[in-house]
Amino acid sequence: MALEGAICVPHDFHCVHLQMKKQKEKMGESLQMASQIYYNSPCSSLCSLRFFFSEMNLSESFSRRSVEYYDAEPTKLLESSEENTRMINLWVANKTNNKITNLISEVSPNAQLIMINAVSFSGQWKFKFNDKPKKGLFTKFSGDMVRVPVIQSPKYQATMMYVPELKAQVARFALTGDNSLYILLPHANKLSDLQQVEERMTDGNVRRMIEQLNAASPQTLEVNLPQIKLDVEPNMNVLFKKLGLSSLFEGASLCGISSDGDLVLDEAKHKALLTLSERGVDANAATSLSFSRSFPTFIALRPFIMLLWSDQADVPLFIGRVTEP
Repeated sequence: MALEGAICVPHDFHCVHLQMKKQKEKMGESLQMASQIYYNSPCSSLCSLRFFFSEMNLSESFSRRSVEYYDAEPTKLLESSEENTRMINLWVANKTNNKITNLISEVSPNAQLIMINAVSFSGQWKFKFNDKPKKGLFTKFSGDMVRVPVIQSPKYQATMMYVPELKAQVARFALTGDNSLYILLPHANKLSDLQQVEERMTDGNVRRMIEQLNAASPQTLEVNLPQIKLDVEPNMNVLFKKLGLSSLFEGASLCGISSDGDLVLDEAKHKALLTLSERGVDANAATSLSFSRSFPTFIALRPFIMLLWSDQADVPLFIGRVTEP
């Protein structure tokens, strides 16, 4: 029940695993998702849970459903921590097109069950930017400027509008595979303005924003975006507890995995990569640029929010803030 509440599963939602399988099939063109389970010895992952228990006996139904919904046949861990670390990191690297190659540094000899989920996204711009990035100045909240590579085009086809509900200027960039990148630029370059936009990004407001931009016709814009490579590894233990999932660390009832007794979550790890370049999106200021000012401009050379959205599945794939590229 705690897990269902944390991920906001509707009361009339019968099988989240079936829906996950359907979403995976829908987004298979640009988003690759893979899961794996290791049991009876050590670990961690891109979204990995590490459980401790004396002797692990996986239930038959859990193993069967793991294969049915996630193509993850439970695999027995090897003899040593070094072998297991190498095996898991190689698996993650393979499933993320070598974007994530060193997710874990060691595998505890006490770990009994490791559940891993790897996600890799790749999308190309439908309308191309100039091949060679130029240099520009990105202005931070402090007012300091940092020189960054800028992807730019003086005549780019995109949709842009001010969204009052979010108090942000929003531009939509079409990507291959029926995906879109939304960049939300707050009214002013202050942390409080960025936080206000984040607070207003409710499910209803975001979906209305998407409807409005999809209904509008693309226009010719002068666009300047910083070239970005995000590499984040948040503290998942803290995040789980903030989501009200403290019971996972104290003896949760996860009898669907094993009937032998309570499993306790010892550690969870997540690592995400996202690259924004002149080629496209990969998930694995005061400068004189010589462009004609005859078109409207969208210049995101200060902190903003980015939302990667699957138009086909109608779900978010990635959301994050960029405060310093």
